[in-house]
Amino acid sequence: MRTSLIGLAILVATVTCVVGEDWRMGGRSGNRNPVSPEKNAPLDWQDAEKSKLGKNIRWAARFANRAIGGPVVADGLVWVGTNNWRPRDPAAPGDRGVLACFREADGEFLYQYTSPRLPPSAGSERTDWPTGPLSGSPVTEENRIWFITNRREVVCLDTNPLRTGQGPARELWKVDLIAQLGVIPSSPMMTDFDNLGSCAIHRDWLYVPTGNSAKLKSEGLHPATNPKAPSLVCLNKRTGEIVWQDYSDRHGMYHGAHSSPLVIEAAASVQVAHAQADGWVRGFDAGTGELLWSFDTNHKSDPWTFGRSGRRKRVVIATPVHANGLVYFGHGDLTEFSSGPGRIFCINPAGKRGDISAELQDEQGQVRPNPNSGLVWDFARAGDAKSDQMHLCGSSVAIESGLLIAADHEGFVHCFDARTGQRHWVFNSDLELRGNILIVDGKVYLPSVDGEVLVLELSRTFKVLSRPSMINSIESPIVYAKGTLYVLTIEGLYAIAVMPE
Repeated sequence: MRTSLIGLAILVATVTCVVGEDWRMGGRSGNRNPVSPEKNAPLDWQDAEKSKLGKNIRWAARFANRAIGGPVVADGLVWVGTNNWRPRDPAAPGDRGVLACFREADGEFLYQYTSPRLPPSAGSERTDWPTGPLSGSPVTEENRIWFITNRREVVCLDTNPLRTGQGPARELWKVDLIAQLGVIPSSPMMTDFDNLGSCAIHRDWLYVPTGNSAKLKSEGLHPATNPKAPSLVCLNKRTGEIVWQDYSDRHGMYHGAHSSPLVIEAAASVQVAHAQADGWVRGFDAGTGELLWSFDTNHKSDPWTFGRSGRRKRVVIATPVHANGLVYFGHGDLTEFSSGPGRIFCINPAGKRGDISAELQDEQGQVRPNPNSGLVWDFARAGDAKSDQMHLCGSSVAIESGLLIAADHEGFVHCFDARTGQRHWVFNSDLELRGNILIVDGKVYLPSVDGEVLVLELSRTFKVLSRPSMINSIESPIVYAKGTLYVLTIEGLYAIAVMPE
């Protein structure tokens, strides 16, 4: 590990938000729903080459060839995950994962935490692909930031010295999931935003997806390479001590778990939902780790086969979203295998216990409806045309004003009634859509690998508002904070706002 402090300037005068206020994964709470309550988000901007700033661009920080770790804005600082393609610190050379920090006011680079690349694991699998960035977003609270490195280390930093201009962030603790818990992670060759997972936080607890995996094989489910290692672990956020661990998917993994945990706060209890590597979404008691409910996202009759298309079982890559007392998510797959039929789900686990899947299967293989099902609705297809189908998706859905917006890997954007699942419209964007959606001020922002941002009206009728473009690909979610839209391309971070003429 190497930390560095570069270009530090006194931040006291530039801190413009309450300490600990946090814009994460496009939203502002643990429900993972990427909706901002702010107004006046920009509709039009123009990127520019090198040192020039285009229309409505406040500042730009260009620093990498692979940046996808979604922006987090808090305490006058902006944090992003990237790599070390253009090293900023001569003392930290070579291939590394990087958590970089910029000043919110003007984009000045302040600090980085770097982690050297892990060597290839035994056999054909890699646990840390060369030049890969940090994939997930960090989480911040009260002068603390927690994140997962490319080495599957969970790190807690004290950011107060950095925020107040007194020095670099200070490491408080680190948990090495590989060395301490025996985790054998998988790392996708083509990493997307958050498909290595991000932490979630509630009270004194930090929930961490470990990435423990099975060897990638051609067909079927397989036991975890190390079945004794957890897929989900709860840590004390102040000390890093282990509170509880879960191994529910260890005997039937498709490959690895890539989704982030979701905290569900209800009147009766606080739960943690996690989409796991066997295609099930499970809910746990937040404090004890007791398994409360399980939902199988696949039809019992579908086979486990490895490939791009056809009728087969799927996993959930995107992080589930909690809104209006319901939980929403879509089927996905790793980028390398992301084409094929998918499915969007809405479930209600409130008050449910045990298996709440739509179907049950007996020992003879007979399938019947589950009387204890928590399924509210799902959508796979409405006809035979390509636009009538839901395709695989790696980005989380977004819910606002009774509408659910989902984007799939084939470039289709779908609008559903969030309560009933009725589809109001579908649009073929002809774009590669991977970063999470953002909804703000009645507008829907969809970043694309093509560099274009598709901006739609949040409505039951379809309308395009604008299609501004960046020079480089966008694989991360867009964040809107205090009148500024933060767009992270693979080569840099842009702060975009409505600028005076």
